[in-house]
Amino acid sequence: MKDTKEARDSSLNKIAGNPNAPERKPRKHPRQLTLVEKRSLEASVSIATETLEQIAFQHTVLCQTCMPYRNPGDSVREWEKRQGEIYLSIEAGKSWDTNQRELKKIGLPFGPKARLILAHLNAEALRTGSPEIEVERVV
Repeated sequence: MKDTKEARDSSLNKIAGNPNAPERKPRKHPRQLTLVEKRSLEASVSIATETLEQIAFQHTVLCQTCMPYRNPGDSVREWEKRQGEIYLSIEAGKSWDTNQRELKKIGLPFGPKARLILAHLNAEALRTGSPEIEVERVV
């Protein structure tokens, strides 16, 4: 039996590329997880235990295309993005300025905060089962 184990270990060492490598001793205690491994494990557990109410949703069109990463500037009023057969068009809007009592042009949404807000609004629409969302309560 011992000869078989030695032959197997030596063949494994040859496969690993070092025929002179000493035989490894089994560890008494499991090794510590690295920071990346800990984060990955925590994320996996978190995802596995999420309830339906906690799930964020992003439509496939928004997964394949996206809003601008950086501010395209105040002069840009329309953003168009195409990925294969998917097409996304976003137009900048207007907002009521209560101080000056007039509509003011606002820029295009951009960056990670805008994408997070959009994902949250999508999840709220799914959770409530309605395309209308009371923004004052959820943001």
